[in-house]
Amino acid sequence: MKFIYVMVLFSSMLLAMQKQIILGSYSVESNGLNAVKTVEKQIENDETLKMLMHKNSAAVMSTVISGYTVVSVNIFDSYSSLLPAMKVLKNYYGDAYVLKYPTDGFFR
Repeated sequence: MKFIYVMVLFSSMLLAMQKQIILGSYSVESNGLNAVKTVEKQIENDETLKMLMHKNSAAVMSTVISGYTVVSVNIFDSYSSLLPAMKVLKNYYGDAYVLKYPTDGFFR
């Protein structure tokens, strides 16, 4: 019984972590800012993506991490909200991936 309780506790902690979808990283900040504008236009033109973004209160952001401008869609509180958005975004960004939110620098 204790084992089941511990497994449920750990799985709920894992699923409760905040996540973000990384769409790209750019060494030149202006390229990252242009990418944010492009993603926002894609969201406006794609009704499914627009609905998912509104439903999850997600936003497109650019953040400087370790000298790179990273374009991401965040914040997702669960995998059940993240996976449908990831599926639609994969149509535009085939190499998109998921990281925890907030992301620390990659190189220390």
